[in-house]
Amino acid sequence: MQYHALAVDYDGTLATDGQVDDATVEALRKVKKSGRRLVLVTGRVLPTLLEVFPHTGLFDLIVAENGAVILDPATEETVLLASPPPLEFMNTLSERGVPPLEIGHVIVATWTPHETAVFETIRDLTLELQIIFNKGAVMVLPTNINKAVGLAAALEKLGISPHNTVGVGDAENDQAFLELCGVSAAVNNALDSVKERADWILTQDRGAGVTHVVEQLLDNDLQQFHLRSDQGALLGQDLVGQEIRVPLCDTRVLVTGDPAAGKSRFAISVLEQLMAEGYQTCIIDPEGDYQGLDSAIVLGTREQAPTVEEVIEVLSQPKQNCVVSLFGTKTDNQPKLFNQLLRSLLEYRRKTGRPHWILVDEAHYPLPKTWQHGEDINVEQIGGIMFITAFLDRLHPDILETANVFLALSETPARLIQNYSSLIGVTPGVLAPPQDGEPHQAAIWWQEKGPPTWLKRIEPKGEHLRHQRTYLDGEMDADMRFYFRGPEDKLNLGVQNLRMFMQVAEGLDDDTWLHHLKQGDYANWFREVIHDDELAAFACRVQKDPNLSAEASRQELAKYITQKYETGV
Repeated sequence: MQYHALAVDYDGTLATDGQVDDATVEALRKVKKSGRRLVLVTGRVLPTLLEVFPHTGLFDLIVAENGAVILDPATEETVLLASPPPLEFMNTLSERGVPPLEIGHVIVATWTPHETAVFETIRDLTLELQIIFNKGAVMVLPTNINKAVGLAAALEKLGISPHNTVGVGDAENDQAFLELCGVSAAVNNALDSVKERADWILTQDRGAGVTHVVEQLLDNDLQQFHLRSDQGALLGQDLVGQEIRVPLCDTRVLVTGDPAAGKSRFAISVLEQLMAEGYQTCIIDPEGDYQGLDSAIVLGTREQAPTVEEVIEVLSQPKQNCVVSLFGTKTDNQPKLFNQLLRSLLEYRRKTGRPHWILVDEAHYPLPKTWQHGEDINVEQIGGIMFITAFLDRLHPDILETANVFLALSETPARLIQNYSSLIGVTPGVLAPPQDGEPHQAAIWWQEKGPPTWLKRIEPKGEHLRHQRTYLDGEMDADMRFYFRGPEDKLNLGVQNLRMFMQVAEGLDDDTWLHHLKQGDYANWFREVIHDDELAAFACRVQKDPNLSAEASRQELAKYITQKYETGV
């Protein structure tokens, strides 16, 4: 189930001349029985709503006064999202001949043609107020309030993401909250301006239109909107600049690449885009590489893995993203822990629709060939997930075979596509030479769309030292290590990480240390292997400082590395 909440306007949507018919009320009851949440979003003040509509108890929350007030019908608790205009404002309107006003907790409303008098009063009193039109109504509210603000607050209270919400409305003041929802529907009697921007234009008026939405919601969860090309994870662009997005609900993306091909940068670019658009993400991080990811809460340390309960607690807030670091878990134990975590994530997603996107980095660790997931985990039914690995041949066959989007990041992506196709026994077709004649280092094979095509990647916007913990304490491959050899190549001391670099340097003779420093070997290693331009630049400054002795230069570099990679300063 992707859509877990239905948000509806009252006048002109649910109601006809202020009244809701029995068939529409019964449709609302069916929504409640399905386990979904109901939110009423209206411009009315609460007293007049309660007078005309006796079924407010069907709704989990009511957003009234055009987004300024939230009522919990079960507890009768009322929350104001803004302060009312000053009394001077109402008095001045009355003095200027504006007829009796409807005054709520926050809202002040009248009718056309008095909008000019209202505007002039706001201007003359220099008030931070706005005018919102609703057909003939003229509503005055604080400048930061509209139906979208009210609905967002209500959904946060319910623990539901706007992406998992369907909205239905008919008038100008509904447009803001409709744009917030994952699917927006306009009843047949809606204004043309609302229909033009809605995802779904209904052929029925008012309550009958809402009833039709409910029927489709309960019948197939609005399946027609699951695979929208304008939503989902942005993977990059084709060679003519068109976005390539994959839907979140039924997509299993598998990413591989050569060493230093940019798998991490690609993953970060996808995560940044999803987070910026309000999708909730959960990153499974076997090597502790995403500790510095912006906009995410990191769970797990080098000493201790996080608990499943801790992960779900973070994800219980729709706006929070989570990095689950398995760095403190031995490689052999990661598949078992991953199974526990995946079961909990899938169950939580079944209840809430979140997290929208799961990323499994270094997937060959938690999902090796020997992975045993049990009958309760059907990989083919998991959507909104991305697996990243440099070692396809170490990955469990279920992951290889059920992936429906494959990305190859390499100077020769056709080679990786061929390797993958051999593993799954499917012919991918030919990756044609790029039409622009330029060299490209990424290709995508979206199996249902035909043969592989070239991909232009989106560069990450934020600074992120993804491999920070690996570089500090991890086990680098032999060809990535730094080797202290000395001026005459008498030594061969390899260091596999920055901590070992500092430890070996401390006991190194001055001639060997200075030999590599003056040649710029440290700066080159920091730049080309550690991918830390700032550290490389600092090493260059140390190298060029004639006042630093061998011991002092060692201390300066060790201090900088410790501050940046251990304390985060």
